[in-house]
Amino acid sequence: MNKWTSYKVSGEIEAVYGGQEPVEEELDGLAFVAGEGDYDTQFIDVSDSPVIADQVQTPFTQNKPSIIADAVDECDISGLPDPCTVTWPDGQIDEVTGGSIQYSVDYPGDYVIKLKTPINLETEVYIEATPVI
Repeated sequence: MNKWTSYKVSGEIEAVYGGQEPVEEELDGLAFVAGEGDYDTQFIDVSDSPVIADQVQTPFTQNKPSIIADAVDECDISGLPDPCTVTWPDGQIDEVTGGSIQYSVDYPGDYVIKLKTPINLETEVYIEATPVI
């Protein structure tokens, strides 16, 4: 049985079909490539000829792993793909552009920010917020 993977312009996998090659009416404007793609770990590399490729961790640079919990001290996270989906520690999800974010808190604790793009695996950034002395 043949496998066909449809994908978005971004390279994000939308669906995997089995059987004969889809006919034009079934595609409804979707792009597809031969082969079975995995939604969670792969994407379609559309930079040249579309091909199924493995995802890698979302790239980032973190200026420091620990901040003071005073709502002033910030952790800068840069080098992000543009755009990038950010899930903040409180569960809020934002689509950010510009390649960087900043995070500060006023309560001590350990915080996790999740980063994701359609062609990258979800990556977690850990930040420790220490008490004000």
